[in-house]
Amino acid sequence: MSTWRLGQKQPGNGADAEESRTFRRKTLSLLGLLTALLAGAVSVSPLVGPLWVSAMLVVGAVALAAVSVPRTQRLTPEQRFLPWLGIGAAFVVASWFRLRYWQTVPAGYLGEVLNFVNFAQSLLDQGFPYQPYAWYAHTLFSYAIAAVGAFVPDPLIALRIAQILISLLTVAAIAWCAWVLFGSQAAWLSTALLATSWWHVWATRNGYHQFLTPLFQALVLGGLVQGLRDKKRVGFWVAAIGIAGGLHAYWALYLLPPFAALLVLLFAWRQPAAWRAVRWSVLWAGGVALLLSFPAVWATANAPEGFSYVRQGLSPARVGATTTLEKLLHNASFLQQALWPSLGHADVPPALLDYFLRGGVVLGFGITLRRAWREIPAAATVLLFTMNLAGLLIASANEFYVIAIFVPLFLFAGSGYAALLDASRRVSKYLAWVALVSFLLAWGYFGYAGVERFFRVWADTMFRSPKHPQGLAFLLLPHWRSCVREANCAVPAGEPGRDFEEEALLLSVNLPNYRWLHGLGRVYSDSILFAPIQLMDGRPLRLVLPASRHVEQRLWPSWQAFYPEATKAEIHAPPPWDTPEPRVLAVQVEIPFSALHRRYATNTPASVSQAIFWAPDPGFYEFRSLVPGIAAPSLHKLVPLTGPIYLGRGYHPIEFPWLGWGWSGWQVRRFGLGWEAVDHYLLAVTETETSVHLSNHLGRVAKPVLREWKLRRTLSLPGAIWDMAFCPDRSVSAVIAQRLYEIDVTSGAATALTLMDVPDPSIRCTASGTDIVGRDGSWWRWRQGILSKIGQLPCSVRQIAKSNGPLTTLCTDARLWFETSQEVPLQDRTGQPLPQPVAIERCHDRIYVLDSALAELLSYNDAGQLLGSQAVSHVWWDSELTCEDGRNLYILQWQRGRSAYDSTGALLYHSQSHVPWLFTRNGSPFNGFSFRRFVCNGELAVWTRDLDLEVLERVPITAQAP
Repeated sequence: MSTWRLGQKQPGNGADAEESRTFRRKTLSLLGLLTALLAGAVSVSPLVGPLWVSAMLVVGAVALAAVSVPRTQRLTPEQRFLPWLGIGAAFVVASWFRLRYWQTVPAGYLGEVLNFVNFAQSLLDQGFPYQPYAWYAHTLFSYAIAAVGAFVPDPLIALRIAQILISLLTVAAIAWCAWVLFGSQAAWLSTALLATSWWHVWATRNGYHQFLTPLFQALVLGGLVQGLRDKKRVGFWVAAIGIAGGLHAYWALYLLPPFAALLVLLFAWRQPAAWRAVRWSVLWAGGVALLLSFPAVWATANAPEGFSYVRQGLSPARVGATTTLEKLLHNASFLQQALWPSLGHADVPPALLDYFLRGGVVLGFGITLRRAWREIPAAATVLLFTMNLAGLLIASANEFYVIAIFVPLFLFAGSGYAALLDASRRVSKYLAWVALVSFLLAWGYFGYAGVERFFRVWADTMFRSPKHPQGLAFLLLPHWRSCVREANCAVPAGEPGRDFEEEALLLSVNLPNYRWLHGLGRVYSDSILFAPIQLMDGRPLRLVLPASRHVEQRLWPSWQAFYPEATKAEIHAPPPWDTPEPRVLAVQVEIPFSALHRRYATNTPASVSQAIFWAPDPGFYEFRSLVPGIAAPSLHKLVPLTGPIYLGRGYHPIEFPWLGWGWSGWQVRRFGLGWEAVDHYLLAVTETETSVHLSNHLGRVAKPVLREWKLRRTLSLPGAIWDMAFCPDRSVSAVIAQRLYEIDVTSGAATALTLMDVPDPSIRCTASGTDIVGRDGSWWRWRQGILSKIGQLPCSVRQIAKSNGPLTTLCTDARLWFETSQEVPLQDRTGQPLPQPVAIERCHDRIYVLDSALAELLSYNDAGQLLGSQAVSHVWWDSELTCEDGRNLYILQWQRGRSAYDSTGALLYHSQSHVPWLFTRNGSPFNGFSFRRFVCNGELAVWTRDLDLEVLERVPITAQAP
């Protein structure tokens, strides 16, 4: 490889002219590099989009191609000390970033991440059998977790350690790859940029397996270049291991074999003599890679979903588009916002590249592009970048998948800054020092910004932080463990939001180290008199609740008034959430046994509780009271449940003698197994007026008739539905990919009506036409084939009510806007504005609003007066309200089964007092991974599942006799 040499003064009359030309060439090179650096660092205006970014990259590349760009030199052995020192220092910094708060950031994990942990546990239990593919995911990450788990007993700690080790191994692999491709100076610069990368720290901590992609890409890229250019066999074997490992790791790495084949063909074409010298080594290594990879590919192809998962990703509907062009533009827009975001852009994900990295990427992109025709390292890097960029555009681009272009971007940045430092050195040694110091200062500044961004801002706002229910639950695990040992420990079912403990309680299903979670009880925190399980062993009741205004202002005062002996303690957050002052993570309430006993002893039976009992399986069931001397419950008011009694699968009306504290004092046992609280199987409860609950503090809504839904037909859609509404003629108006469609629920015909340029539209359908209101407040109406603008609302819109009558709009700033131009602020029971309203509906002369932060369903009149509130679990951004017939209100929410914490899916239910009333589809709870909308019209309803529309009909529920 030729190197850039310092100009030397030559003898003769033309020496001065030659020196002048050399100086001008050096200066022009440096100015071109600085111009490209500035072009790369700048953020574009919000008024322009991906075309501007593309033009900026082209301008930077042309500017670099127009000058004589110096190539980074290979240093002599005595000059390699400083690059090694730089790599070592960068690796220390990288270790600090990846080890800081490693036990608490992130606080917890999604259920999909726990699949990797559960599979790792099964590998340990079975002695590491070979299973390269499971649950639509490759399992190499689970094998790494299991390998660590062989030495670390806690599976969650094993997960975090495995992530750290793979992350540091990736840093080392990219440093080696950069050294092989572009020299030692590019290696230490790439390592330094990678060490403080917010993107890489986030990717290696979120718990998903996509972060394995850079590791295997670096091994294959560096190994192939080393083998082909330097004729080193070891490079081919490293590449073979990288290909085989990648095909066991993640879908995106299936591009590695075609990448390797194309690079080898390109090398054979451009360097036929060199190819003949290495061809047998290439063939041997390729054969070994094929042999090692075949079992993984075969297992994937024979899996139930297998490669269909990839084929589905190629469909435009995967991103809500209807054509391939729309999908390409959608993915390109995402990549722009992730890599070169507009000013003030605040959508998720945040920018993955800071200004410093962007400038280096443009520098290196231009230099590498210019060299790609002549040099195999540059050609290989550009080829890897191009193939993975094309894959992102064709398949799907999101914050997880975009890591497919991670390695080329950091190689571009490292080689770009290496060229800039080299060009500065050639102009002046003093300028070289200025450039080096400037790089280190900028690196330190943006590294510090990365610390603040990751460990302060992102750690505090991320999905699994203490500000989110599931993250809070994982941080409470140590407190729950001690609570289970010392008391009758319980957590609230859905208080203050979305059954916050569900994800953490799933740990007990497959992980032996967390079986103690079975000792954690669940109670409704709305209750004052709890299930009398405390009478069994004389221990106190200890409740651990997330800190909230609901606890401080409503629950704790009620409990304190009822149990004066009760005590309350605060649980503070661990680092990094304990600064600038200790933050309250949760509240621990303890009620002594004596107080509980006094309350139970003074209450005498007064009446009965009528309930609908759900028997999930046919068989023998037993019931018992936790307080002796109480009469047995009865089935159909006739059959006493005094012993094992056979119940068929279905719904059974049961009467429980009223214990003064309600039906929570009863337990049920199925098939002679362990006793469980009977409320896990109750669908509805009608209690007498002597019930001691917070009914005075909780709003009530209309009681529904016992019904279930039967699936009548399934319709295929041209794309994913954003919003939909029933029309008076029983057709459905729906928004699909910015188009308004009319769907005939009988024939399934979907007719495109018009193309709309309305952001995040919310729609309703009335006799006056179809109203379409965008997030920006623009109000449009489709009527008789004409789309016309009605007006501009004075607020940003979250959703509109779908009922007839004047338009009722929920604004994102917790206001109601009516068609009469009246505006009403919405407040909770404490007089504060609603923090996060997500859904609205009119039903039975009331306006119902669902707030995801409070996890409450609130009802108002038209004047904005709060009429009542209802604690609702599992509220989510896509939670939906719909009114069945003016009387009954339904809530679509994300829910896990109430019994044994299994059976995931979406659940449709109607809240009655403080007890959920479950509705079913075809005899089973509503469930499905991908859902958006549910709307009713009398006896008909439609429910979206991915690209299908299910048409449901309401039918009566019939209880099965024993």
